Amino acid sequence: MYQLVKTDFQIYGWMPLLFFFLYPLAIWINSELFLYYLLFWYHGLFALYVFYNASANHVNQFYVSLPMSKKHVIVSKYIFLFSNAVIIAIYQWGMTIAMQSYVTNHTFLALKVILSSLAVSLVLLLLLLHIYYRFPAFVYRFTILVIPVCHLTGVLFESNIASIIPSLQGALLFVGIVLIIFVLSSLYTMRIYDNKDVI
Repeated sequence: MYQLVKTDFQIYGWMPLLFFFLYPLAIWINSELFLYYLLFWYHGLFALYVFYNASANHVNQFYVSLPMSKKHVIVSKYIFLFSNAVIIAIYQWGMTIAMQSYVTNHTFLALKVILSSLAVSLVLLLLLLHIYYRFPAFVYRFTILVIPVCHLTGVLFESNIASIIPSLQGALLFVGIVLIIFVLSSLYTMRIYDNKDVI
């Protein structure tokens, strides 16, 4: 399973660099809503690209043909997308700390907002994972759904975050709850698809 996660990072490890480049530009635009759009678009399209590439190259079928459990194939994808989301959140926090000292009159996200956006991103990813493993052939139609869903997520997050998550403690609790759901989701997916011939 570790090797599967490592392989995913080797193949897709360049993609977070796009976010690393675009995020400071988004800060200069000085729009909190655009920061949310960028974050959720990135996670949605990143997952879509991973799923599309796996389907187009029959990666899952290849893994299933190897002497390994299909559970490992599924959980490795959960771990990989979770790790990517955490890396992005750490980068956001680091850029906020670094740029606040030099840039004034621009929008920066507080730590509670970064944590809350991480939790929402994980919810978005687990939903996409469920759809992908339940309807693998549907991945080619994801594009027409992912962008508007991510756009709507950004709008709802921007309009409700202040009232729903008023404190850092609330954000940490939110992340904790989502992490539990994320783990349970991976267990549920493994149990369902362990008996399938192909995933």
